[in-house]
Amino acid sequence: MDALYKLCTWLERSSNLYSISELHEIMTEIAGCDACVYSEKHMQLLLLQQYAGSMRLSQHAGKQNVVCFEHIYVQAPYLTRPHHSCHDLKYASSP
Repeated sequence: MDALYKLCTWLERSSNLYSISELHEIMTEIAGCDACVYSEKHMQLLLLQQYAGSMRLSQHAGKQNVVCFEHIYVQAPYLTRPHHSCHDLKYASSP
């Protein structure tokens, strides 16, 4: 999907932290319609495939499922890192 590709390109250039929900809203804006985008859950799985092993989910400022690239995560002591709220996306889709 073109909107997901554009979202990934935009996300790679961003230095901000976004939740899965926020990224879904941004992808919807990029696509121009709600019916033209994947669900949040499917988008998260597609991001997993795109960035396997280099992206994490964390909790930050009361937000769940905040997407963070590994190089930012390592340098960010303000991200919550307990085992239950920080998942390496590589393992998040394991059955």
